[in-house]
Amino acid sequence: MKLWLSLEEDPSPCAGALRLCMLVGTRPNEAQLARRREFELDAEGQVEWWEIPAARFDDNGDFIGGMKAKDVGQRIWVGTKLGRELLRDLGQKDWLFPSDSGGAISQYQIGKACNLHKEKTGVKDWTPKVLRKSMSTLMVSDLRVDRFIRSLCLHHTSELKGSIADKHYTAYDYGAEKAEAWTLWADALRDRIEAMRS
Repeated sequence: MKLWLSLEEDPSPCAGALRLCMLVGTRPNEAQLARRREFELDAEGQVEWWEIPAARFDDNGDFIGGMKAKDVGQRIWVGTKLGRELLRDLGQKDWLFPSDSGGAISQYQIGKACNLHKEKTGVKDWTPKVLRKSMSTLMVSDLRVDRFIRSLCLHHTSELKGSIADKHYTAYDYGAEKAEAWTLWADALRDRIEAMRS
C-alpha cells in the first residue's frame, strides 16, 4: 500500500494509470490507452463501467460466448468508492492519461514511473504484472472470490477452455459477479490504504 500512497502524491498521468492498474488488475497498455469515451456514467454523472475495446487484446485463440476473446473486449466495474475517487474528473481530453504531446502516455513513460516509485517506496520487486498477481492472489485467498470469476476479472479466458457450453454457447458476461469481485477488491484495497494513513 506504500505504492498507492506514493502514486497518489504524484500528479503525473503515469501515476494515475498505475493506480488504475492496481485498482482493477488491468494491464498497463490497457490503462495507458484509456479514453474518456470508454467510461460509462450513471444518471448522476458518476463513473460505473469501463469498456476496454476488443482491439486492445491479443488474439490468443480463446472463445467467450461463441466469439473470439479478442472480439469481446472487457467491461470493468470502476463504480467503487475508490474508483470514483480516482476517476472523479475524467477531464475533457480524449486520452484519460495524456502525454505532454497530447497523445497517450507511452510504455516507456510507464516504465520510468515504475522505476521512480520503486526508488521512492523502497519496494524493489513490483511491476504492473506483480500488481495483477497480487490482486489475483488476494481475491482468491483473502476475499474468497471464485477462481472462474477472478479469471474473468483478469480477462483470462483459459478457464473457459474446458467447457463446450461456456466456450461456444453461453453469452452471459458475468457482469454482476465481476462487479461484486472488483468491489470486494477495491474495498479491501481502500481499507489497507486507510490503515497505512493512520
